[in-house]
Amino acid sequence: MKKLLCGLAALPLFSTVALAQPADTGPAPQPMQLSENQMDSVTAGFMLTETEISNTSWSSLSVGVPGGNPLPACTACFLIVQNPSLAVESAFGMSPTAVVTTTTTP
Repeated sequence: MKKLLCGLAALPLFSTVALAQPADTGPAPQPMQLSENQMDSVTAGFMLTETEISNTSWSSLSVGVPGGNPLPACTACFLIVQNPSLAVESAFGMSPTAVVTTTTTP
């Protein structure tokens, strides 16, 4: 019942947005022409770089990063997939990018 009342309360807000008219600012600007080098660096706004670390293994994933593969070179990996738009690495043991810090107390 509470969800129904919240939905009914939000209905006037949605209808106001639906009826809103955009301001007339004249003709729309024309699209910009990009060179081949500029088109090669276009990612359409999606990039992902992630490293998952567990007690016994680690996996790194990189999707759509401009400039190619940002993952470190791995000689102990049991899974390596690398191309300009997707890179995956996975291995047992400590991640090559893991930072190990030690502290000493006097």
